[in-house]
Amino acid sequence: MTSAATQSELSPNDRIVAVGQEGEPMIDVVGMRLDDVVDMIRGERDTTVILEVTPSKGDTQNSKLISIVRKKVKLEDQSAQKEIVEVERDGETYKVGVISLPTFYSDFEAIQAGDKDYKSSTRDTKKLIEELRKEDIVALILDLRNNGGGSLQEANSLAGLFIPSGSVVQIRDQSGRVTPLGDSDPSITYSGLWLS
Repeated sequence: MTSAATQSELSPNDRIVAVGQEGEPMIDVVGMRLDDVVDMIRGERDTTVILEVTPSKGDTQNSKLISIVRKKVKLEDQSAQKEIVEVERDGETYKVGVISLPTFYSDFEAIQAGDKDYKSSTRDTKKLIEELRKEDIVALILDLRNNGGGSLQEANSLAGLFIPSGSVVQIRDQSGRVTPLGDSDPSITYSGLWLS
């Protein structure tokens, strides 16, 4: 779990309107680039960041201040997880594989260190699909309901597990130039049918 996720005061879809560091004035972040806001929230471990938040539910007219102590986020806490759900239909029982992916992650430090066994959402999801294949599932659900985002490169790479090739996302820079990102690897890990 992330530090924010352990705070019962912060809920999904709450709107952050200002960010402050302990002992410093709050900075209005409305209209600011998301990357810049994330950089302001991140910081040294065991320090406190203060968020001014407009709640998504309840009293949406008034903001509240939430203090969060920064902690190290373990990739294991955000890793892809699998389960098999048995579904009954017309007197038959079918196994459906479910992979929950809470974020698009990659262990950049391990990659830079040359570790060939680095963790990433794409690698972990591919491994889980292959494990589910051995369990004779008839369908697969990739559960992204609680996915808060993460590495765009990983999101793009993960889409490649399910499509042969093609554009996945487009990035528009500040000058308006659009750059497409897509999958160029023709291999597919899961297409709805198991490939031999």
